[in-house]
Amino acid sequence: LCLLIVLVEEECFLEKVLVHFPIEQRLKWIKEIFKDEEKVSTETYQGLTVDFCARKKAQFIIRGLRDSQDFKYEKGIAQMNQSMNNKIETIFLITDPKYSHISSTIVRDIIHNGGDISKFVPKEVIL
Repeated sequence: LCLLIVLVEEECFLEKVLVHFPIEQRLKWIKEIFKDEEKVSTETYQGLTVDFCARKKAQFIIRGLRDSQDFKYEKGIAQMNQSMNNKIETIFLITDPKYSHISSTIVRDIIHNGGDISKFVPKEVIL
């Protein structure tokens, strides 16, 4: 079993918020975080995630959910992906409650205002 972590190569808008860090930086952090995990690889791509998964012959997209709002948002994407390629399933994992309050939007706001994000990101994420 190989876990594939993927990142969107070009700057993208998620929930109308521009991704804060360049792809090269995010890729570096992820490689550092998982450097001792042989079954983890990283790749970048452009375009639709479902199309990238099809090219890689992936059968599953794994998404984390913090709350019902995440489920509502992710459910729609999963259903559209299923409509475009019914050979790829989306699996949802529920976040541990101790992390459910953390969001990238709030972390970006803390960064923007000069706050300390060390409690909310892996230690490998150094600004």
